[in-house]
Amino acid sequence: MKGIVGKMIRMAKSLGYYGLQYGYSNLHGVLRFFKVQMQNWKKCGVQKRVHKAYSGLGAEIYALYKQGA
Repeated sequence: MKGIVGKMIRMAKSLGYYGLQYGYSNLHGVLRFFKVQMQNWKKCGVQKRVHKAYSGLGAEIYALYKQGA
């Protein structure tokens, strides 16, 4: 009886460690996903600001062209 209980305890421990490893792997994947998403959001924000600046520059050039300068 002692051998069966010991084997069950070892199996429960190994299952618990497997669960912890699986959870850690999933957590790592989720954090990596959010890190990449944050980089993409920052890049998109910078692209929007550049596009806005270029459109403002185009408006200034067009205004000078309309004035005949």
